[in-house]
Amino acid sequence: MQNSTGLNWDDYRVFLAVADNGSLSGAARQLKVTHSTVFRRIAAMEGRLGLLLFDRQPSGYRLTLAGEEVVEHARRMETESEAITAKLSGGDLKLSGTIRVATMEGLAMVFLPPFIKRFRQLHPEIRVDMVISSQVFNLTRKEADVAIRMGRTEPPEHLTGRRIGTVSWAVYGSPGYFEEHGKPTCVEQLKGHQFVGADSHEIHRAYAKWTRSVVDEDDIVYTSNVVMAQRSAAREGIGLVVLPHYLGETERRLEKAFEVGPELDLDMWVLTHPDLHNKRVDALMDFISESVQQIEPGLSPEADS
Repeated sequence: MQNSTGLNWDDYRVFLAVADNGSLSGAARQLKVTHSTVFRRIAAMEGRLGLLLFDRQPSGYRLTLAGEEVVEHARRMETESEAITAKLSGGDLKLSGTIRVATMEGLAMVFLPPFIKRFRQLHPEIRVDMVISSQVFNLTRKEADVAIRMGRTEPPEHLTGRRIGTVSWAVYGSPGYFEEHGKPTCVEQLKGHQFVGADSHEIHRAYAKWTRSVVDEDDIVYTSNVVMAQRSAAREGIGLVVLPHYLGETERRLEKAFEVGPELDLDMWVLTHPDLHNKRVDALMDFISESVQQIEPGLSPEADS
């Protein structure tokens, strides 16, 4: 099916593959075509539209403003195409296909993989595409099928899902750091200790505010806008760090100093949009919810041996 520009769904499918992978080679692998085929299709698409859809950068292909406009329409076409195919083939009833899950870095790298592994053992025909971003993905615009989020407020009413647990926090340090500087057992004993914290871009977050409320600014000796980098710095003995249990308890080279009170607790939610419900999405949401609730309180799953 073509539109007035002469483009068809296959053109948009190639465009989305490049947008998702950020490179021609990644798109070619996903589509199982050659690199040159993807290059020609994108060049032809830009020529027909009279628009530059991607900035060609050394790090990869990045959407231009025009490309971001086009990707919204292409996502809708993709969803409608999948819905039609599912209804005609009964695919919506099968536990197969792809689920796009959006979440933040720490959850994607440490917390979720053991659950995804067990889920795929039960449903080997389901592929999970994990999208890592600190930004909130828009489920209404179908940027993802499922989002796993943390926060203090309830999600928007137009989303469906459930609260699956509470994320608790503690102060951690390396054994070497404790051996050299001692192990504090409460907030009052933090004075004089070196600390790893969030950088200026992240100081709006509750854990960053807490750190600066109990530690002198001069004692914060290392900062990063990425919590995984903060975890790594503390692991190397640079200083103490406040982390959620799922990051602190799963790092063998960190020891817990003491628990932080409930003022830092965050709710964890698994969410989708009503239009995105199908059997595989519901199966994943149910599995994640049931699995996570088995490890409450504090969300600190055991590390793999």
